[in-house]
Amino acid sequence: MAGLSRQKQKLLLLKELLERETDEKHSLTVAQIISRLEGMGIKAERKTVYDDIATLQDFGLDVTCQKDGHSNAYSVSSRNFELEELFVLVDAVSSCRFLTIKKSNELIDKIKGLTSKYLSDSLKRSIYIENRPRSTNETVYYNINFIHGAMNDKKKIKFKYFTYNDKCKEVLKHKEDYIVSPLHLVWENDNYYFIAHSMSNGESAIKTYRVDRMKEVKVLNEEIDSLSSDEIQFAKSLRATFSMFGGREEEIILAVKPNVFNAIIDKFGKGVHFNVADDDYYTVKLTVNISPTFWGWLFGFGSDAKVVAPKTVVNEAKAQIEKIMQGYNR
Repeated sequence: MAGLSRQKQKLLLLKELLERETDEKHSLTVAQIISRLEGMGIKAERKTVYDDIATLQDFGLDVTCQKDGHSNAYSVSSRNFELEELFVLVDAVSSCRFLTIKKSNELIDKIKGLTSKYLSDSLKRSIYIENRPRSTNETVYYNINFIHGAMNDKKKIKFKYFTYNDKCKEVLKHKEDYIVSPLHLVWENDNYYFIAHSMSNGESAIKTYRVDRMKEVKVLNEEIDSLSSDEIQFAKSLRATFSMFGGREEEIILAVKPNVFNAIIDKFGKGVHFNVADDDYYTVKLTVNISPTFWGWLFGFGSDAKVVAPKTVVNEAKAQIEKIMQGYNR
């Protein structure tokens, strides 16, 4: 009975065999295919192999035939993913900070299974990531899945949230569970962020969380909160200019030097417009969320970028710089 069941799997195993052991530079003759199948406990004859290959071709598998001496040899010529596309996927997974090293290696092994065993060896290359910090939270995968499910079903979720102490140990930010209405997931700077609506102590707020710092995520059988139009718009603005999250939205004008152009275009896209201000500076109008993250980004350019309008934000910039100076004058 087991042998009969195995025989019924012949077509599937033949497809797997061709995908794993052949490519544009490697093929299998009918004799080799019969031998491989026999090694799996499956009996095959030349005529049935020809018929099975024809069935796979009709199914859409790109199996081509060429001569190997006096024999026909078969190989899979094209696949869903080109090798160059798999390189991109492997490099992205290798460098992704929110994945643990274990999860990263598991994903890469699965990606390698999308091509032949010969080409998969070339995917073992890795980009330089040795000194990059990586997540140690193994539940990130499942957190993302729970959040997506909750968003699709319009249900609230609860979770615990941790930060790190001076010993680099995880500590819960609050003992109580966070209960929120999920709104958006955003991947920014190699991390997943979660935008949600919170009703903490009766106060309505749109908040952001790092997904890799969430633990014990559970979907509740409770409908999400109804949001005002202003709250919906604010959540969208966080998603659009996410690295400036956590503060109020402002339209500002920066005076920048040409060496800052690339960084601004990378952050805000090619729709920005630079206008000549003087011999050294250009002005550019941007919509950002004023927050510590914004100031950290701006001050990283030193004197090559500065806020020139509106006056309220200029004064805030001066106050931020003064606080930094006071910290060094202690």
